[in-house]
Amino acid sequence: MTLAGVGAAPRLRKALAGSQALMTAGLGTVLGSVAGVIPALLLVTATGMARAAVMPWLHLAALLLAVPLTGAALAWLFTRAKLPVSRREVGT
Repeated sequence: MTLAGVGAAPRLRKALAGSQALMTAGLGTVLGSVAGVIPALLLVTATGMARAAVMPWLHLAALLLAVPLTGAALAWLFTRAKLPVSRREVGT
């Protein structure tokens, strides 16, 4: 609504919604992955099970790509291009 109020094009509003979702989801998945992987690696090395441990690197990489891209695509898709016009009441 604010961008529309200053005259931003619908394309810009949709692009901004998608980019904000991409940044937020990307940062969240990176921080979440780091918060999960580092303690797991420390625990495995501390217990001496480093040779038996298998890290799902491919799954983590897919997660780091799929979640932010899906969120950005959905935000772009569901952001309205045309905003509803509100009517003033009579006498105001």
